[in-house]
Amino acid sequence: MKLAEALLLRADLNRKTAQLAQRIRKVATVQEGEIPQENPLTLKTALAQAYAELEQTIVRINRANVEIAFDEDTSLMAALAKRDVLKAELAELHTIRDAATVTNHRYSTTEIRTVATMDLPALQKEIDDKSKAYRLLDAKIQSLNWTHDA
Repeated sequence: MKLAEALLLRADLNRKTAQLAQRIRKVATVQEGEIPQENPLTLKTALAQAYAELEQTIVRINRANVEIAFDEDTSLMAALAKRDVLKAELAELHTIRDAATVTNHRYSTTEIRTVATMDLPALQKEIDDKSKAYRLLDAKIQSLNWTHDA
């Protein structure tokens, strides 16, 4: 199984466990004298099996991420960590840029004027550079996902 297939399977199993848990909650109680539409014990068994399969899949993915070389010095796991940090940093830089963007809604010249305290063009260039680095890193990670086994 390719790593990308294992990642898709993990996503499916996450959805399956959430759906099974929701179905269990719906039939966990019924009005006295009524029969639940589904057997909660059967659903609970299916949930436990799905969680066991999810655990095995996660182990396979994590093992592959450690063993696959991203480049000469870096494992795929380290590249994934770098991508996650880049994504978080980009989100914060976008928030900072939006906060630093001055939109004056003054109705007269006597109202207080706000000004940016940051160099917005430099901030935008940093965002653009990091976005490009993120895209290139993500593309290489996706390529490795489809060429290596989990």
